[in-house]
Amino acid sequence: MTNWLKGKLFAMLIVFNMTAKALAVIGTPMLLVWAFITGIFIFTPNFGPLISMIPALLIAMTLESGTAPRLNQNLGYEYLFRLALWLKPS
Repeated sequence: MTNWLKGKLFAMLIVFNMTAKALAVIGTPMLLVWAFITGIFIFTPNFGPLISMIPALLIAMTLESGTAPRLNQNLGYEYLFRLALWLKPS
């Protein structure tokens, strides 16, 4: 194995581990599946992490218990508020 591939596999393992921990904190179901998908997609440069993030976040934001609904509400309101300030009429 080349050093590049070893580094890529190590990065995939680290991302898998950190994703599993983060998803466990917010109470996402099937967290190991989502963490595995994220770890695999890390192999693809640039767009892999973005593609793997979308399904896990959508599932996490639809949860009825835990911290995900509060995160969803707070982030949504803050985003809309900032967008309204940015788009204010002149």
